[in-house]
Amino acid sequence: MGARARVNKIELMVESDRFNRRVGLITIFYDLEWLGLSGHDFCGAFRRCFLPQLIQFCKENPEYHIVTSDGPGRLINRLVEE
Repeated sequence: MGARARVNKIELMVESDRFNRRVGLITIFYDLEWLGLSGHDFCGAFRRCFLPQLIQFCKENPEYHIVTSDGPGRLINRLVEE
């Protein structure tokens, strides 16, 4: 684990497996289908056009939240719309 300080925030860098377990990231295709979510690739990533569906799902199921990809290998444990 490591950290990097920026002007307005501190980034915590951890191994992807640890991050996935910590946030409960669902990456299994069949688990997402079972939850009624469609439009994802086989690894559980959604394109931007499916954001309204994800937001609605999270409103109806508050125990879930959106994790945003900010580039290759970079995940943020919240929704970043831009």
